[in-house]
Amino acid sequence: MRPFEWTGLLISLLPNNLSDVLQAPVPYIVGVNSLNTEVEALVIDLDNNKLINQDLNLPLLPEWKKLSHNIKMDYDKIHTGPEYFNSVLTPSDTQRHASLAILESLQKYVSWLLSKVHNYYVQKAVSDSSLDFKKVRVREEIGSEFVASVSPSNRKFMEAMMSTQHFSVWSSINLSDGMKLSQMYRPTTQRMT
Repeated sequence: MRPFEWTGLLISLLPNNLSDVLQAPVPYIVGVNSLNTEVEALVIDLDNNKLINQDLNLPLLPEWKKLSHNIKMDYDKIHTGPEYFNSVLTPSDTQRHASLAILESLQKYVSWLLSKVHNYYVQKAVSDSSLDFKKVRVREEIGSEFVASVSPSNRKFMEAMMSTQHFSVWSSINLSDGMKLSQMYRPTTQRMT
């Protein structure tokens, strides 16, 4: 999740008699032995190695094809071959290295996305020194302008990402100082690789 910080609920294994927690209107990561109730959440079935969307209308990630290409070879190293079938609990060196490579690719991807947002805020700070970035309302207005500026195919995802608690915490740390932002101005054409 880096550079985001997890601020939601984290329960490694939820007892069956507390399944009402799964209806909480807050972000959570919860482990369960079995899921006997419908939840509006992304469910990861580790036993069967699949995602269950539960009819959520999740937007596609920007540049998802490049991200998928970047992690596919490492994913295949983890999920194929005798190592995978012999022991998932004690991964081989190849699997560990592949897992770290996937994590690094995901972190680079999130950093790339946030650099787009950050650069937009920097340009706003340079062009209008009267903006008070400490005010949440100002950051939200600039965020809305940013979302409107991205390609239509990426708007839904960027809007969803920027409305999360994780983004709010990140933006209050990284986007609240207009003076600091204006000093960071560097035109860039950074692309996802």
